Amino acid sequence: RDKSPAQRRVDEAVTSLWARVAPGGMLVLIEPGTPRGSELIRKARTLVLEAEQMVAEKKKKKNSGGKTGAGAADDASVAVEAHVVAPCQHDRTCPMDGLTSWCHFSQRVKRSEMHRQMLPRGKGAQHQDERFSYVVIRRISREGAKAEAVERANRIALGEDDDEDDEEEDQEEDHEDNVGDMSTSGYESDDEDDED
Repeated sequence: RDKSPAQRRVDEAVTSLWARVAPGGMLVLIEPGTPRGSELIRKARTLVLEAEQMVAEKKKKKNSGGKTGAGAADDASVAVEAHVVAPCQHDRTCPMDGLTSWCHFSQRVKRSEMHRQMLPRGKGAQHQDERFSYVVIRRISREGAKAEAVERANRIALGEDDDEDDEEEDQEEDHEDNVGDMSTSGYESDDEDDED
């Protein structure tokens, strides 16, 4: 069945974003927690997983060198270099497909004073619940991610420095330095204008 122009644009955007994800990196997609938002997320999830499955099958076929049968499968084992991290932790068909319900989550957020003033009679609750649908897909095989996690746990158990923690600390220090560099020297105060 042909896709609508809008769906083709969505597919192109998802494919383009996925192509930019480095090995080991993650793609996080978020849509409003509506039936349509959930549907877009499910389609994007399927698109990425099916594309990576096809890549793995092509590699497997190429690696098998024309062999057939069980020996070819053993010689040409190729993992799919993508797996779903969240919200579900499997790569099978989404269990929500075909249901009248949809996959979404809720996060309570504090409303700003301006937002509350815009509500009828200028009054409203201090918070509201925002619904969203999302998926996180990592560009590494599930087996590779498990091996990576075991290796990291072993390094931590042995008390070895964890490179990822060092990188996070460096990023936090850089952020603090950048915030400290911000100043208002480029702005004139209103007080100076009052003296005239």
